[in-house]
Amino acid sequence: MPSLEDTSSKDATPSWLNAVPNIVADEIFSLAAEYRLDQNPQKVDLLIGAYRSDDGNPCPLPSVLEAERRLLSQNDLGKHEYLPIEGDATYLRLAQKLLLGQDDQSELLQRTVSVQSVSGSGAIHIGAAFLSRFLSPGCVWVSDPTWGPHILMFERMGVKCKKYPYYDPATRLLNFQGMIDTFESQGKPGDVIILQVCAHNPTGLDLSQEQWKAVAEICQRKGILPFFDNAYQGFATGSPEKDAWPLRYFASLKSPLTFCVAQSFSKNFGLYGQRTGAFHFIMNSKDTAIQSNILQQLRFIIRTEYSTPPRTGCTFVKTILGDPELKSQWLRDVSSMSKRLGQVRSALHDGLNASDESGDFDHIIKQSGMFSYTGLNPQQVLRLKNEYHVYLSSSGRISMAGHGLFNLPQARAAKYFNEVVTSTTLPGATEDYQDRDDLAYALSKVPMLTPRKLKVIAVGAGFGGVDLAPAVRVGKLPGVDLTIYEKNADIGETWHESRYPGCACDVPAHSYQYTWAPNPHWSHFYAPAPEIKHYFDDCADQHDLRSYFKLSHKTDGRDVAISSPGVTDGETNDAFIDECDVFVNATGFFNNWKWPRNVPGRETFRGTVFHTANWPSDWEKDIEGKTVALIEKSEWAKHPERYLEFRKSMEDDVNTRFKLFMDHTPEQKLARQSVVGNIKAKLDSRPDLAKFLEPDFAVGYKPSTNTLIGISFTPNGILTKDGRESKVDSIICATGFELSYAPRFPILGKDGLNLQEVWLKAPESYLSVCAADMPNYFTILGPASSLGHGSLVTSIEMCNRFIVRMIRKLQTQNYSSFSLRPGVARAYQNHALSYLKRTVWASGCTNTYKNGTKDGELRSLHPGSLIQLFKLLEDLRYEDSEWKSLCEDSDLAFAWLANGFTALEEERPDGADLTWFVDPADREAKPIRFEASHHANGNVPTTQTAARVQNPGPEAQFIIQNGQVVPQLLKNQILMKLLIAGLCHSDLNRVYGTLPLISDIVGHEGVGMVVKAGSAATAHMINKRVGLGWLSRPCMECEVCDVEYTSCPKQQNLGRDVPGTFQPVDAAFVHLLPDNLQSDIAAPLLCGNGVQIARAQGYRVIAVDTGEDKRRICLQFGAAHFIDLLTQNVPAEVKRLTSLGVHGVICTAGSIAAYQQAAHCVRNAGTIVCIGVNPQNLPISPLDMVRRGE
Repeated sequence: MPSLEDTSSKDATPSWLNAVPNIVADEIFSLAAEYRLDQNPQKVDLLIGAYRSDDGNPCPLPSVLEAERRLLSQNDLGKHEYLPIEGDATYLRLAQKLLLGQDDQSELLQRTVSVQSVSGSGAIHIGAAFLSRFLSPGCVWVSDPTWGPHILMFERMGVKCKKYPYYDPATRLLNFQGMIDTFESQGKPGDVIILQVCAHNPTGLDLSQEQWKAVAEICQRKGILPFFDNAYQGFATGSPEKDAWPLRYFASLKSPLTFCVAQSFSKNFGLYGQRTGAFHFIMNSKDTAIQSNILQQLRFIIRTEYSTPPRTGCTFVKTILGDPELKSQWLRDVSSMSKRLGQVRSALHDGLNASDESGDFDHIIKQSGMFSYTGLNPQQVLRLKNEYHVYLSSSGRISMAGHGLFNLPQARAAKYFNEVVTSTTLPGATEDYQDRDDLAYALSKVPMLTPRKLKVIAVGAGFGGVDLAPAVRVGKLPGVDLTIYEKNADIGETWHESRYPGCACDVPAHSYQYTWAPNPHWSHFYAPAPEIKHYFDDCADQHDLRSYFKLSHKTDGRDVAISSPGVTDGETNDAFIDECDVFVNATGFFNNWKWPRNVPGRETFRGTVFHTANWPSDWEKDIEGKTVALIEKSEWAKHPERYLEFRKSMEDDVNTRFKLFMDHTPEQKLARQSVVGNIKAKLDSRPDLAKFLEPDFAVGYKPSTNTLIGISFTPNGILTKDGRESKVDSIICATGFELSYAPRFPILGKDGLNLQEVWLKAPESYLSVCAADMPNYFTILGPASSLGHGSLVTSIEMCNRFIVRMIRKLQTQNYSSFSLRPGVARAYQNHALSYLKRTVWASGCTNTYKNGTKDGELRSLHPGSLIQLFKLLEDLRYEDSEWKSLCEDSDLAFAWLANGFTALEEERPDGADLTWFVDPADREAKPIRFEASHHANGNVPTTQTAARVQNPGPEAQFIIQNGQVVPQLLKNQILMKLLIAGLCHSDLNRVYGTLPLISDIVGHEGVGMVVKAGSAATAHMINKRVGLGWLSRPCMECEVCDVEYTSCPKQQNLGRDVPGTFQPVDAAFVHLLPDNLQSDIAAPLLCGNGVQIARAQGYRVIAVDTGEDKRRICLQFGAAHFIDLLTQNVPAEVKRLTSLGVHGVICTAGSIAAYQQAAHCVRNAGTIVCIGVNPQNLPISPLDMVRRGE
């Protein structure tokens, strides 16, 4: 331990103070200090959340001023007596009622334990101290972002904190789905969630009542403890009663929850310096004894930290809340403050949107409370401070309550904010970089890989288009302006159009959905069309995607350049040209329906003709009472982890079947046998019919029956080949879709190339996503796609992931465009055509994948399995494309390296990891075994170093001794160099002197490398990692060894007989360790960890110890039951759990009581194993042991 005094100089600083480290100061208060030193007369303070008057001075509430006047007249403020440790009882009861809205005798208040705190932060601190000691949460969840001290307070208590999604940077709105998904997938029993009741700090975004209900349900179901931070009651809605709704809902549940509340009166009473708050612990049921224990523990925390709470602030609060007149005035005060904040927020919003060059600041008026999360990044915030003397936190949070915004003119606000937004954002790819200096300047302001703004247009709001929208919404494509044009009046494409009776999907519903929006509620294995359409609506609504879609907008039949598609608004019939940097064709192929081929005369029919894919909404009127002809061709919620497993099993089943489609494979043969066998079994009584139905094509071939040979339309109905006319009123055509892959409209690429014309003749693509000579163009499921491989939805997602990564490269590496290298698409298509000849799809008759032709080429399908396609889309080959730089042929080609830093370094979000490259998670991490290689083959030192215990007891010391001899090996021994030594509880007791010192070497099990072998030991063990327990060598010659060698009186033990790192041990007593078992885990297993070892060998384990920590650890490591030896009768509990008693008791504790209880826990003829040995005699009756057979 360092000396408390340094006597080398009379005035020298004590040396131990040199070990005191510096820490990063609180940002808000540091900036506030910098603001005070700023001499600029136009400086603006948008930092601290303290309500101020127009002149920037504190703004005491009229209700507080009146209470102060009354108290002064009564001389009550002059009574400076101590309060009780838990605080003022009247104040606490009134605080409870303000939160929970209950009268004094309510059952709810009777199960509430409350203590006064030093404001809301003190209440959180008390809660953190209490929960860390008695709940020991595995994790405390805080919102991302959150008020900074939330994390600091819990982590100082040794509790790990994690963040749940709350704010969506892309939309600048609440990310509720991400929040719920995180709780569902990662929340565990015993976790704690910090929830801000209202006026969230720093975002100003609050949950709706329905969303609060969803959070409550998750907390109940998963056993998670809510911890509410209630710092701004009244500031969200202007009504403290309305703002308390979440608390009152949680308290009113039929199955009550246990939860905590940290309450502050700093903001809503304006008592910033009085530090007035309360901590409330609401139990799920009344239990006087437990509540008394909780109160005593809370008193103990307070007493040991600040003794008693302050008096003045609570006197103001109880005076106001206890007087009806003053309380009414206070409610008006709070409403007035809230209303004024809303007016400031609206004025700021209007000012920011007044400029023609303004960014989008509509999110500001969707927030509430004291703060607004502007969406400004740290670079923009820094510019506001340095260039305009506007002070706000680096997160972009501004205080709506301070002096700054009340006096900052709207024009100045608009100028400041818009200037930093526009000048620190890179221009889009469509802008012209004529001035290289402008480009260099723009890039010098931002870190590397800062995304440029890009405009992306997609056509089609089916599965492909809808899946593209979340990538922009969740921030995977920041800076992308996405517009998705859809010709129909709603999203869904095929599933919006296909409404005929009985319409359903032919793929299992649980595979026909997005991976990011699992739906365990499908009503049928094959989902009906209305249900799939409803699924589309749920995805768009619950993930807030509607804003990306332009409905009833049809892309024109005019020639369309990729960068400027022509669009017609279906509602106004106005035609216009839109411009973009990237164009995505997501129209698909199941919405371009077709009339029956080779059926002449359709135009002559006088009745109604309609197609199943264009089903009229009033179809019942059209066919009611009429004769109709049909022309056709053949063609889990509460346990998301279990549902995920089910979905993966279905996908796995599909993905293992590709060999079935290969011609003449065993899998194809087996599939055919199965199909034919099923037909014969079903038609056992009609073998003639079974023979007729037996297919003459391969399983999976999907033949086309589109020819409809032998019929034609007449004015009155249908004429068949034999000359019979069927007169009908209506004809329904169920004749499928056009699968030519050609775009529905002309698309012009390089040199005027028309992709529609090219693909009508011979479609060819690259991985079904890109086309030759079409810069910045993508198609989803184009030629050579997974049309016949399984569910198309997952394929669509993988295509979009490919597209997102390509766009990201365009955004971040200063490229204006990409296009396939010449010949790449053709080479890929040639490979596909060659490979697909070996599949059943190439059989010599018409099928769907040849677009209904017999001799057509298989240009529809990917040449390989679905998994292979996914890997190709996942591992991008950027070298297959040509990338054109915005600074082509200039010395600014690498200007995208920008200011020399990354966003991770500059923005440093909470939890940012600047050492990700050290993480071995993506590769197998094994310690370098240089010890073995260095000392193997006889290169072993003759002496070594040892650490010996001296003066066991409170003054114990370790003495380092050099020159300890490394002994020579006996013939059956190996020499082991220790890497890890395990310490047991007995080692510590011997160091502290509570047990006799058997050996002055601490540690009696270990893991090491074999560096040398004796003449009779196996040499192959050299360089192997081995483990060894306490026994290193029995003599194997005495009578005791004949019975039980572990009790050998001549035994040698690890560390006791040979001090130092190099240990000679009998080769028969070491254990080779598997590579996947870490050394620091293996060492304790060689002595203790009985629960894990017993469980691994199939035993049912009952653990006996005391305390919640031990209970949690034992159950976590596999114990079936835990008995607390201090609060439970151990033998009685064992008998209750086992009836006859246990087969064996392993006594790891050396206490007399443990052995006495063990004798009454073991069943007759059971075994007691002595691990922890007490040096005193054990008072166990020999007669009892004989009678029990022990």
